[in-house]
Amino acid sequence: MSVASRIILLLTALVAAYEVVAGIENYSQLTIIYFTLGFGIILLSALLILLMGYDILENPVVSVIATVLPVSFALGLVNEYLPDWHTLIFGLTAAGILLMIILKYSRQSRWSVFILIPLHGLSGLIIFVLPFYLAITGYKNLWFMLVGIGGLSMGLIGLLLTMLKLGKPVLTKEKILFLFPFILLFSTFLFGLGLNFGM
Repeated sequence: MSVASRIILLLTALVAAYEVVAGIENYSQLTIIYFTLGFGIILLSALLILLMGYDILENPVVSVIATVLPVSFALGLVNEYLPDWHTLIFGLTAAGILLMIILKYSRQSRWSVFILIPLHGLSGLIIFVLPFYLAITGYKNLWFMLVGIGGLSMGLIGLLLTMLKLGKPVLTKEKILFLFPFILLFSTFLFGLGLNFGM
């Protein structure tokens, strides 16, 4: 791992740590819990990769934790702005994560990717579309669109890593791992700005 990548991962951890400790306000308690979980996972992921290298991404535990990341942000947004849908979305995502865990630790682990893709797809759609809709309709200010842009960039790196695991990479492994810390920092920074200033 290059020095630049290490610095970017450290900056990502610092941004996520700030959001966990002091960044997220003016939301309901459950929504704050979801957003704090999301930033906490980013913090943990950045530190683990910084300390142990990119090989940690192959660990099935890390794979499950990484799946919870977009789900937590999506559930936070749904709970805050589409509360009538919260129970349904929570049930679907919780069932998906549970099934993925079962498949990861069984002889059918290769099938877990077919749970991973719809989970990331649903979460990514919520994180991308809902902030733009809320900003365009005037319910939130334009800063809130940054949450959607952050979600789009995070979804991009998730897609690249998923295609790599499927053996059908869009880019080489080296290029994906080079881009990973930069996109993670970019997404984390935009999430923080959007959630804090998009009131």
